[in-house]
Amino acid sequence: MQSGGHRKSAQLLIDASRVRVSLLYNPQAGSGTPLDHIRGAIEQQGHDLVRVVESHADIEHLLEDTPDVVVAAGGDGTIARAARMLARRRIPLAILPLGTANNIARSLAIEGSIDDLVAAWHTAGRVRLDLGIAEGDWGRQAFLEGVGAGLIPAALADMQTRSDGDDLPAPEKVAGAIRTTGKVLSDLQPVEMTIVADGARTSGAFLLVEVLNMRAIGPNLLFSVDATPSDGFFHVVMAGEEHRDEIGRYLEEVLVRPGAALNLPLTRARHVTLQGASDIQLDDEVMSSPGRIVSMRIDEGALELLAPG
Repeated sequence: MQSGGHRKSAQLLIDASRVRVSLLYNPQAGSGTPLDHIRGAIEQQGHDLVRVVESHADIEHLLEDTPDVVVAAGGDGTIARAARMLARRRIPLAILPLGTANNIARSLAIEGSIDDLVAAWHTAGRVRLDLGIAEGDWGRQAFLEGVGAGLIPAALADMQTRSDGDDLPAPEKVAGAIRTTGKVLSDLQPVEMTIVADGARTSGAFLLVEVLNMRAIGPNLLFSVDATPSDGFFHVVMAGEEHRDEIGRYLEEVLVRPGAALNLPLTRARHVTLQGASDIQLDDEVMSSPGRIVSMRIDEGALELLAPG
């Protein structure tokens, strides 16, 4: 596994030969990797699994046994929840990607079998990653992937009303989600929005606006090939009616060529305000925004990632 080009410190995991591991595990993620498999991989490497949490509601219990590392085994939602909890705590996060889209792991070039990823902890270093902080009607919340309005929250909301495809393999689920996004795009009406990025104001009617901390969003949609969560900036992607056909062609292309990227106008910024959208997506959650204004800022280097070399 590669570290995705991120800066890695020389500091290794505390007593790398044997560490105390606290595990946030989502048994419903992806194809349902058994907990016993993960436990066995951890214990085979000589580590101590001191806590297992399977409910997001109990996530604070992950820190009760003074772990050296917190492991998120699941999809993007599970990883994002662990990241929010660990922000500024100086306890590293390790990722075992088990989800359907795995946008976060893909963006960080974290790949390989569970056994190989766990074995690599012995020589792992720490990478500092940025988190985003969003403020709206709901209060304040950290995010790892991105915040957006228009197409992506509309597609996510549509998908959440469906149960068909729940038992399909991950690649087929992703393909189904991409097709749903294409169908939503065909009926989507542009929304009048104003984006202020580091003081620069842009107003217009937009099909989508995405404030990205990671390269991909939704069902493996690569909206900014250069976005990285370690440069201290968001990539702000905007698309209007004039980009509808281009987005549609991209959604068809990515079905046959996974990893294809969409080339839309973007700007880099540390502080962004989005005004005009009644619903937004924050990572993989759709949230109502009655006040129609969301502000976002970068929390630079807020998260420590355990990055095998």
